Amino acid sequence: MRKRTPPTTAGREERDDVAEETSRPVAPPGLEPTTPATVPAAGMKTFARSGVLSKVKRAARWLLFIYICIPFIIKLCPSIQAKLVFLNFAKVPLFLDLTRPSDFGLNHTLNFYLRPLDIGVWHTVPAEMWREAEGKNREWFESTLSSAHPAILYLHGNTGTRGGDHRVQLYKVLSSLGYHVVTFDYRGWADSPGSPSEGGMTSDALFMYEWVKKRRGRGPLYVWGHSLGTGVATNLVRQLCDRGSPPDALILESPFTNIREEARSHPFATPYRYMPGFDWFFLDAITANDIRFANDDNVNHISCPMLILHAEDDHVVPFTLGKQLYEAATRSESLRGHKVEFAVFPSALAYKHKFIYRSPRLPKILSEFLGSSHPVKE
Repeated sequence: MRKRTPPTTAGREERDDVAEETSRPVAPPGLEPTTPATVPAAGMKTFARSGVLSKVKRAARWLLFIYICIPFIIKLCPSIQAKLVFLNFAKVPLFLDLTRPSDFGLNHTLNFYLRPLDIGVWHTVPAEMWREAEGKNREWFESTLSSAHPAILYLHGNTGTRGGDHRVQLYKVLSSLGYHVVTFDYRGWADSPGSPSEGGMTSDALFMYEWVKKRRGRGPLYVWGHSLGTGVATNLVRQLCDRGSPPDALILESPFTNIREEARSHPFATPYRYMPGFDWFFLDAITANDIRFANDDNVNHISCPMLILHAEDDHVVPFTLGKQLYEAATRSESLRGHKVEFAVFPSALAYKHKFIYRSPRLPKILSEFLGSSHPVKE
């Protein structure tokens, strides 16, 4: 009987290779064969791509929903628009101790509170008095207001407090030029109790003006408003002029014509500015809160010298609004015979909305306008 020879290892491997080759799928003509390993990888990529696209679409739908809802929410709750005008809740920077002006580099400034309103006030004396001012009490600071140095009542804009950095820097500049600077936070701002309103802000400004004027006697007293504070300033000065006791001059830094025009031009309005019904949704909500700040109307009732300061690159209150206000002032019958000037700061200087205090021209501008002698930086 013939013995069967067991197949060699090489033979088995050869047959296995043949079997594997015959079982491997053949790609149709003109197509490259695809290994099984590459099929799931491509599927995973497609799945991941579709997942990201789905999330983007979902986010876009939510953004569109919010975009559509905001105008209706503001229309139904106009008090929201009032908060956006005042922004008194935005206490930037945080954690400031307004009772310590020295922490802001104002070693010749006193913090105090005036009754019955309990509004927080800062009084910065002229820089030449800083050594004498160290450790002095409120009585001493009040007594200095009767000095020959001119005084400025500064009315700040929305957002922040009397301790905002750009405001502090301006106090320092004005103090170095020999001015007393008295500033305060309106009711509802910082450490001043109450709720903000146009009428309340104007009443607070009038209260402060009368307090300073009583201590100034016949010394020069100027009113300086910045941004939203220009609306308070023209309201105040209009009332004073109606009484027959105008201030010695009015200075408006970055002013607007009226609050509706400013709201329409504000960066916050950009997403909605060209939406049908913009005025009805947003601007009428401002008016419903009795907020007008009508500078363009007030200049027709003001009878004192007026200076406007505005940077061409102001992104918050457009330069065009300041120019329109100046043009309205030049046509005002009540301002006829009074000095009305417009100081323009070119875009190349990058002073924008709140850095005009940096200008080396500012001392000379004030000196020439107010007729006082200041050290002029060359």
